[in-house]
Amino acid sequence: MAAVRFTNCPGNQKEPADLGTNRKRIYWQVSVADGYESSSTHQSGSYFEFGTTKVEVKAKSYAGSQEATCKFKVIIRDDEIPNITNCPDDVYITLNDGEASRSSLSIPDSTAVDYIDNNPDKIVLYESDEFFAGVTRISHIYTDGSCNRAVCEFSVILKSPEACIGDTYQGNCYTMGCNNNDYDDYVSNCQGIGAQPISIHSNAENEFVRGLCADSGHSSVFIGLVAVAQTSGRPTDVELDWTDGTPVDYIDDADDLETYWWEVCHAMESHLSYDWEEVGCSHGRCGLCKQPIGASSSPDFGSAFESSCPENIITETDSGVNYASVTWTAPVVQIDGQDIPITSSHQPGDNFLLGLTLVEISATLNGATGYCKFSVYVEDWEDVVISSPECTDESHNLPTGSNTMVYQPEIIISDNSGLYTNSCRIETDYICPGDVVGVGTYTVQLYVSDEGLCTYTGCRYNVTVIDAEAPIIACSTEIIDLSTDPDQPHAAITLEDPPVSDNVGVTSFSCDQSGLRNMPIGVSTITCTASDAANNQNQCTYDVNVTDDQPPTVGLCPDVVEGSVLPSDSDGPVSWQNPTFSDNSGVPPSVTSTHTNGQTFPLGDTTVNVTATDEGGLKTQCQFIVRLEDVTPPVFTNCHSDIAVNTLPGTAIGSTAWNAVQATDNSLIDPVIDNATLVGGNYPIGETSIEFTATDNSGNTATCEFKVTVIDNESPVFSNCPANISSPTDNLLPTTNVVWTDPTASDNSGANLLISQTYYSNDVFRLGIHEVSYLATDSSGNEAQCGFSITIFDNEEPIFFNGPSNMVVNTDQGLPTAPVWWSVIDIARDNSEDTPTINCTHVPGHVFRIGNHTVNCFATDDAGNYAVLTFYIAIIGNDM
Repeated sequence: MAAVRFTNCPGNQKEPADLGTNRKRIYWQVSVADGYESSSTHQSGSYFEFGTTKVEVKAKSYAGSQEATCKFKVIIRDDEIPNITNCPDDVYITLNDGEASRSSLSIPDSTAVDYIDNNPDKIVLYESDEFFAGVTRISHIYTDGSCNRAVCEFSVILKSPEACIGDTYQGNCYTMGCNNNDYDDYVSNCQGIGAQPISIHSNAENEFVRGLCADSGHSSVFIGLVAVAQTSGRPTDVELDWTDGTPVDYIDDADDLETYWWEVCHAMESHLSYDWEEVGCSHGRCGLCKQPIGASSSPDFGSAFESSCPENIITETDSGVNYASVTWTAPVVQIDGQDIPITSSHQPGDNFLLGLTLVEISATLNGATGYCKFSVYVEDWEDVVISSPECTDESHNLPTGSNTMVYQPEIIISDNSGLYTNSCRIETDYICPGDVVGVGTYTVQLYVSDEGLCTYTGCRYNVTVIDAEAPIIACSTEIIDLSTDPDQPHAAITLEDPPVSDNVGVTSFSCDQSGLRNMPIGVSTITCTASDAANNQNQCTYDVNVTDDQPPTVGLCPDVVEGSVLPSDSDGPVSWQNPTFSDNSGVPPSVTSTHTNGQTFPLGDTTVNVTATDEGGLKTQCQFIVRLEDVTPPVFTNCHSDIAVNTLPGTAIGSTAWNAVQATDNSLIDPVIDNATLVGGNYPIGETSIEFTATDNSGNTATCEFKVTVIDNESPVFSNCPANISSPTDNLLPTTNVVWTDPTASDNSGANLLISQTYYSNDVFRLGIHEVSYLATDSSGNEAQCGFSITIFDNEEPIFFNGPSNMVVNTDQGLPTAPVWWSVIDIARDNSEDTPTINCTHVPGHVFRIGNHTVNCFATDDAGNYAVLTFYIAIIGNDM
């Protein structure tokens, strides 16, 4: 039988993994000669994971007497860059006026995943606790194990104070922020934008804030009110403080504000129509920040550097050296149209050593300095040379008193840059130099790469670690103190096993009491025992002490007791169902109250405190509100009607006065009138609305409103109105340009006037008289006029251009005379463009006698200017 043979054994198959996975489906075809069967370790069309897989196909004859093997490798490589899932946007920070920098900023981080290398390496270009006014460029560089790289780039931009980007009310800016993990985050984030957690100081402000919360759609919004306990343990009394330090001069009546020992913060809650409610400080929720609105005197270096500050530069070393020559375009800084000179720590074209270098470019204006900060990151792409270690198996005992050891072999490496990185491939049961390891046998596969190259050189060997120490049980040395459960002589507690550890792993661990237990009054001792895989054993104990210190329990406690009064009354009697109390001791506690059931209460809210005290002196309080609601608004007694006055002569204002407004209220307490001292003043032209609001102690309001109308009945006034102008025509023209100084007009209103005119200085005027008129009209329709006349006269004489010339004429036959003809049509013209009148001392056709004669022709224009044309006529006889 012929030898077994393959007709087509494939070569190695090299393919990239499918995008988004760590594997690839690979197909091949293997054929054997007739009479043979084949089997394979892998099938064509199977998925192969990242790395190298050996495929072995065996063929043998049906009789089984001959065999052959086809071997090849399937190599799946990683060509996909890491996936950055949350690269931050640019971070904008608003500095306070005059603030040059900001420390301890919460700069967002990015993360990246890789479908083959789960944790790609990350390099951060620029990390600092302090950021300065201007622009700082930040890069996060992620590189997976196959040298695929992804870069996340963003900037931290610190600007000077800007206009409010939230909502404004009474000179303050209100901004909603939701990146709060707890109340402390809320305070820090508000202060990070130059604001404070919101404080509320009036019912009107409270209603404005409730509207903001409702518009936001958030179910719960932090406000800056905290409760500070006056006693340790469970407080029996608290003090409410605004975080920004302002006085607590207003409390929302819509909530009872029962501050329990575990509730010390407050929020606007949607389920209460955004009334105030106690909430836990450790929970994350949105929060409102508040800051005054003001102008900034600090230059805005953040905006000036934002577009021109160079991005971070990532490059490789120049060939054969440990540095790179790097260049960039220097930023142009312009603030308010002014070019600001810059200074720089480095210059384009400088040599940068291997690694990270921070470049700082600064500009100074008005004593303030802003910065452009970016990084130059130089990598080494030249091969590294490894001289050591030699790969041999090793065995180590754990150090005395330790359940771990640091594995650190000697490594001798050289590189042209002098910089390199030790690393190793991490797999199951593999360790790397510098790892802390416990008992067991590990494989070490060392990898060494230089700063820039994503290749490695290494060796592989085994390390065995031996241990003989007992487990460690961390029982608490402090007694666990508990109080009895309500109405019980014991305390329920979940006993958590103490931490136990062992360098080789704990194989058994138990405590004689564990989990949920009812611990009796007194001291109980719990014993715990642990063993490890090497049969090392250890034991420890801890104590639980239960004390009965339970105060009385509130059974019935009213929430809000509402009473009613007649509209004209200021107080009334109110009754309620008395609170009830019980005590785990079985003895009814004694009860005291700050108010008597059924007594008379004033309008508004009154807090009633009912206190129960047991035989041990422990107290419990029921607190509720007695509310007599005042719904009657105040009444103005002398609200003024509308007022109309004329402007004061020569001014843009009118003056008026009225009696101070007054109001009364059914509560017998004078309502507060805003701006009550206003009794008149000077007002501008037009209508001015005057409004007073009276507010009683219950927040009911009434409004008095009237208008002050200032009427402008003064006309504008012209100054330097030109006198009449007389001017001759230009040479050979019927026209001339006339120039004068425009008159000026002013008005008592001080506002711009509407000026109209019939002609303009330097206009062209023809012969004749022209009337020039200026009209000034103010915003109230009052008018003033300036007028003068312009007379254009002609002082040019006409011009002869083709008149008759000298003539010699023979006498008629047999006569001593002869008639002589010439033309007087179109022989002269005038600058006025009108045809001048022609008159001659002789008319054409005149009969002249023998001899010499003089003829004078006169051309006269309409202005009386004339010109003379003289020619001569000689009459001679026929016989001459």
